[in-house]
Amino acid sequence: MIVKSDVSQNAQCAKSAIRRTLTALRNGKSSRWIAESSADVCQKLASLPEFSVAESVALFVSKAKEVQTRSLLEGLLEEGSREVCVPAYDEERTCYRFCRVSRETTWIEGPYGVSQPDTPEWAQTASLDVITVPCVGFDRQGRRLGHGGGYYDRLLAGYGGCRLGLAFSFQEVESIPETEHDQRLKLIVTERGVHRC
Repeated sequence: MIVKSDVSQNAQCAKSAIRRTLTALRNGKSSRWIAESSADVCQKLASLPEFSVAESVALFVSKAKEVQTRSLLEGLLEEGSREVCVPAYDEERTCYRFCRVSRETTWIEGPYGVSQPDTPEWAQTASLDVITVPCVGFDRQGRRLGHGGGYYDRLLAGYGGCRLGLAFSFQEVESIPETEHDQRLKLIVTERGVHRC
């Protein structure tokens, strides 16, 4: 048990170092570069067979310098042909869950400055065909580095559908350290292409 704890602690330290490096690189990108590269990512995502045939999709609501998903979200809501969900914080359960959104949704600022519906209509994670997640870093084996809170790992735990990361190509690293609670992705889409893991 002590060995596992040491390994986990070493992995967390390594993750923190990678996170600092990649966050600094990301913060150095111009708003224009982020916007143009995000458009390329979203175009590639929309053309993926897994995404284009999905009847229910969950999109993350992006923060500054992440892959920007707002235009894609608005396009899906305008289209109106499938169920669209986003993460929202459930104060009663003290965790994040997915909730349905529509063109009529009223948005508020949730925890960490991320927009979420004012009155969430909760959805079952297992019913979603595709879940997209943001990445601070990733590797070709589907390991993902987030902001360090473990929120998406908890959201994805037990989910058997298509786990899809959206990232920029500079966020790829050779290997992300992994701990027992980390959830791998099936695909990662960047402005340069699609990686199947």
